[in-house]
Amino acid sequence: GARRAAARLLHGGRELAGAATLGAVGAADGSRLSLVLEARGGQEILTSSTDGTARIWSAATGECLRILDGHASSINSAVFSPDGGLVLTASRDNTAKLWNSDSGECLRTLRGHLHAVLSGAFSPDGRFALTASRDRTAKLWTPDADACVRTLEGHSHSVISAVFSPDGVHILTASSDRTARLWRADSGLCVRCLDGHRAFVKSAVFSWDGSRVLTVSDDHTAKLWHKDSGECLRTFDGHRDSVNSAVFSPDGERLLTA
Repeated sequence: GARRAAARLLHGGRELAGAATLGAVGAADGSRLSLVLEARGGQEILTSSTDGTARIWSAATGECLRILDGHASSINSAVFSPDGGLVLTASRDNTAKLWNSDSGECLRTLRGHLHAVLSGAFSPDGRFALTASRDRTAKLWTPDADACVRTLEGHSHSVISAVFSPDGVHILTASSDRTARLWRADSGLCVRCLDGHRAFVKSAVFSWDGSRVLTVSDDHTAKLWHKDSGECLRTFDGHRDSVNSAVFSPDGERLLTA
């Protein structure tokens, strides 16, 4: 069957899982949390580093299984494809790379961004790769070719992150121009601009059903938006400094910010 990637939240080596609270793992307001991606039923863990490499590890033993070495500068993000067969890395060297996760071989280098590539993501069906860059654009690629399929242009500053909606129809970008934007994946058309933060938008994610959007910002807040109307439904104000990431709980009823 398909090998799905999973995510774990850790604080100081302790996992936030099940009904565990932040306090149960020693986290408090202002604590740093780590997001770790796992593939193949949680058997392997993928990390990226400022040393210019990504590494795949055994979750059971902690052994480093493969080192993905080929970028000329630090790697800002690394993600597994939905089936776990590929890895996409995004680097400060202005490129992204696709790797075979079994062999560690670099399959192709995605060139086209003019500045650092800050994040990467796969479409839910694994047919497309998505990159976000300091050059103010996001780009859509096909993993079996090194040509850019589509460039999303409209932000006036760096695009910090880009993700697909759960159904793969839309793309959501977050930018240091203080906005998030919603795009059609098939046409590259910007259909909505989510404008309301007072500083850089560091991350933007969809709810599991794709009906809502969650953004976080250097303005110390997170905001919840209605995807279709673009209406800001709620502002979460309580952090004393930048909010760097946020996720929905699996049932969509709770939000976690860091």
